[in-house]
Amino acid sequence: MDVHIGELASTVRAVDGESILTPRLLERIVDATVARLEERRRAGRDADADRATRTGLATPPWLDDDPGSRG
Repeated sequence: MDVHIGELASTVRAVDGESILTPRLLERIVDATVARLEERRRAGRDADADRATRTGLATPPWLDDDPGSRG
């Protein structure tokens, strides 16, 4: 299908790709990235602590295989 445009008005601006990252915008990106990395690290530590708690539980006396250890 052919389209014929009789008249077109537009504005075109040439922009340098690096000029878009102002110092303030770059700072916001870095701050958000650092915050996300800290959140992931904190979540990893919490997960490690949860696993350590589960694996570090003492065996109840009624499940102990050593009969001599019962009081």
